[in-house]
Amino acid sequence: PNIVRCYGGSVQDGTMYCAMQLVEGGSLAQLLKQRGRLPWERALKYGLEICDALACAHEHHVIHRDIKPSNLLISKRSGRLKLSDFGLARYTDATALTVAGRAIGTCSYTAPELIRGRPEVSHRSDLYSFGCVMFEMLTGRRPFEAQTHAEVFYQHLEETPPAVRTLAMDCPIWLEALVAQMLAKDPKDRPMDASM
Repeated sequence: PNIVRCYGGSVQDGTMYCAMQLVEGGSLAQLLKQRGRLPWERALKYGLEICDALACAHEHHVIHRDIKPSNLLISKRSGRLKLSDFGLARYTDATALTVAGRAIGTCSYTAPELIRGRPEVSHRSDLYSFGCVMFEMLTGRRPFEAQTHAEVFYQHLEETPPAVRTLAMDCPIWLEALVAQMLAKDPKDRPMDASM
């Protein structure tokens, strides 16, 4: 229920398309732009829904590789968050789909291993991106911000993000610690999986 349904696809007049569930209510990116940071309770509710979506995808050996607020849609009817846009996803047992010299994902949410090209991308890469989204929901800003993509990539690789509570004092210490764990540079230091 936390993944946008795909009903199939085809090609018409040389254009490929897929028919997907209509999710009216906008994206998490739009909500964050309007409101800034969210109360930690609401961020946690959305976070648990993202966990459910990622756990399902990872259980089916699919790595999303582009977790970001604009790919998280809010159902107007239920208020539920739904993960969309599996355009960069890959099966964990498939060969890499990354084109040499092209970045995968969006730089503000990109796991260090996607930038470096090692270790191999895994479900824990999605957890890093999810950590970036949680950080943004809780603080109203991204963990790493700079003028250029290269600077942001460097920060993902080398710098420690600010502690959530320095920007959002109401965040519980245990939630701050979980976000920090998801943002670990080494995938082995992140949570084992999205079921947390």
